[in-house]
Amino acid sequence: MYTASLAFRFVAMTLMLAHANWFCEKMDIPLERPITSENIKWAAPVFPGGFVGGAFTLPESHYRFGFIEGHLADFRIIGFMPDYNSEKSVFQKRVKELCLLKSQIDAQEALTLATNWLAKSGINMEKLLAESHHTVRQRSYRLPPEPGKLTPLEELKSPVFNIIWSRKDPNGNQSAEMIIDGYSKRLIYFHVGDRSLFQSLPLLIRDKERTERDYIEALENDPIVKEIEIFTNKVYDINYFTNKNIGFTEEEMKLRIEETMQRCREDADKYSYIKNLLSIPDEEFLKMDATQKSNLIKRFAPPESFPPQKKPEKAENFKEKTE
Repeated sequence: MYTASLAFRFVAMTLMLAHANWFCEKMDIPLERPITSENIKWAAPVFPGGFVGGAFTLPESHYRFGFIEGHLADFRIIGFMPDYNSEKSVFQKRVKELCLLKSQIDAQEALTLATNWLAKSGINMEKLLAESHHTVRQRSYRLPPEPGKLTPLEELKSPVFNIIWSRKDPNGNQSAEMIIDGYSKRLIYFHVGDRSLFQSLPLLIRDKERTERDYIEALENDPIVKEIEIFTNKVYDINYFTNKNIGFTEEEMKLRIEETMQRCREDADKYSYIKNLLSIPDEEFLKMDATQKSNLIKRFAPPESFPPQKKPEKAENFKEKTE
């Protein structure tokens, strides 16, 4: 596995921060100030690859943003919902606090809010509605009686609505889910499990100056390719098949090798677009000024990977952060 250098993390985070700010604007999520690299905390590292991925939290607002396969596919407000894994007293305290609030909307209004927000986030609503059916549930909690009392279970209704879209096929996999606080009419949770629903292109890091030589070097240095080259020489040696019981004919083995090589070519092609960014030493990146960092963005972050009207004007000071 390749290590994500500071330079790679900088470009990836620039894209993710731009989309996180755009997402909050579109989804009516309040922000005390714009999200920057200075006020976030890593929740997971950014790994090199064809698509930008990773996650981070915004401690001041308890927001968490998750990017999967190049899309902002997960958002939640940490600690808003009662946590079943917390201590019993903590869980019940949060349940009672939440259930004291009365919802200002009904189930239909919650569904309307959810569908409007999904559409604003760039989801293909025509595809979602055609391939999925939805359920809307207002959450309630049943609390046991206090110790020493024989009173019945106490059922408390919360102002929170769960809206889930599940595929109509036999598997019934979840396509999307949203949780809305009906008291404040705020989005609490957003998750899109079916990435084919996004109409926007995934966030990519692509080297504008990438050459065919970059691709060839990536392929030549692939460890799997090197192993295949060694094994291929054996496959062409008829004695290998007469002396080894491997369960495949020579032609079957050649076909399997070619299929594996094709996957390696595809992986090498993706890697060739980020290899020059990954090769920048961390020490060199830390010495870069704002202009040099802006040039990294121009070279490695294609315009189509930014939200509409959100092109970067200048590079921020970037510092490595850990949870």
